[in-house]
Amino acid sequence: MNKQELFEFFDKKISKLAIQQIEERDEWDAEPPEWVVVGKTARITVDDNGEIDVFVCNHADLSEGLGTLALRNRLEALKSPSARMAVELNGEGYIKTRDKQKIYDAMSLLGIRKKRTISRELVERMKNARK
Repeated sequence: MNKQELFEFFDKKISKLAIQQIEERDEWDAEPPEWVVVGKTARITVDDNGEIDVFVCNHADLSEGLGTLALRNRLEALKSPSARMAVELNGEGYIKTRDKQKIYDAMSLLGIRKKRTISRELVERMKNARK
């Protein structure tokens, strides 16, 4: 998926700044870099079949990882009946799901930027101030 397709897949609720192109390739990898949703403690990718892969980690320093409590809280927030797999490792975890609503509910916990919205009241106030 490209950046725009990923933005539309998440119903335009995730900021475009959170969608980044990550290039972690080794010399044998011939695939181009992929677009992922990046948060402070998560990386989210979407498979071609619509399954959401959430990698819960310390994005700033992958080698340091997350604490056990922080990791378990984030994985529990993402678990749902539609979650197919949840794996907890040392300082990081992985979950596969199809439930977008769980992602939306856990966005602040995962450190993912939401799309900024301006209320109609503020828009009206700004129009009146310009007059």
